Amino acid sequence: MKLTVDCDLAAELSILQNAQSQQHSSLAYLLSKAKITSVAAPLEALICEQYGLLAAPDYAIAAIAANADGLDVSEGYWLRADPVNLVLQRDCFSLGEPIPLMLAHDHAKSLVVSLNQHFSQDGLSFLIGKSGAWYLHSNTDAQIKTTLPSVAAGKNVHQFMPQGEQASKWLAVLKEAPMLLHEHPFNAARVSNGRVAVNSIWLSGGGQLPQTVASKNHIDLLVSNRVFDQGLAQLTH
Repeated sequence: MKLTVDCDLAAELSILQNAQSQQHSSLAYLLSKAKITSVAAPLEALICEQYGLLAAPDYAIAAIAANADGLDVSEGYWLRADPVNLVLQRDCFSLGEPIPLMLAHDHAKSLVVSLNQHFSQDGLSFLIGKSGAWYLHSNTDAQIKTTLPSVAAGKNVHQFMPQGEQASKWLAVLKEAPMLLHEHPFNAARVSNGRVAVNSIWLSGGGQLPQTVASKNHIDLLVSNRVFDQGLAQLTH
C-alpha cells in the first residue's frame, strides 16, 4: 500500500511515529510500520503526476478545479487567481499565509467586480466558484509558466513570477491589480478591523480542461475536501 501525506516538515512525521502517538492515531500506526520517503514537490503537482497529467507548462489545476466549482470551463485558458497579502520585508516582498485569504462573499464579489471593470478590455475575466475560490479566464492561452503558492509562500516573490513568452503581459497584470485593490474601500475596512489587506493576486495552475483523467498509479482512494480533487474525481475514468 502506498500512502501520500501532505506534510511540510519531516519533524511532524517523526512525532507521529513515536509509540505514544500510535495509541491515538491510525495514521501514526501506519507511519510507524512504513518506509517514509520525502518528495520535493507540492501536493497538487504530485497528485497530477499520479493521475498521469502533464505540465504544459503548468498542470491544469485551475480548469479542473473550476469545472467542479460550478463554472463553465469549456472554452479558453484558466488560472487560479488567489487573493493574497504580499508582505513587505527589508528588501523584497514575500507571499504571506494563509493562501488564499478567506473573504466574505460580498467582499470578494466587490473586489472581483473592480478587477473585471479594469481587465475586461484585455480579454480577462475574474470569477468566483461555489467554494469561494477565485479564477481568471483568458480568451487566449497565457503562454507562461507559474508557481504554485505553496512553493512560493514565505519567500521572495520575485523569483516566482510568471515566466515565458507572454510573461511581460502577465507581469503587467500583477502590477496593476495591487493598485486597484489598494484603493478599494473593502480593504480599508479590513485593515481597520485588524485584518490584512488583499493587496495582490497570485496566478497559478494554468491550462485548459482535459477531457478525461486516468490514474496511472492505481490510486484506490483519495480523501480530500478540496475542489481540485473533486474535479479530478469527476474526470477520472
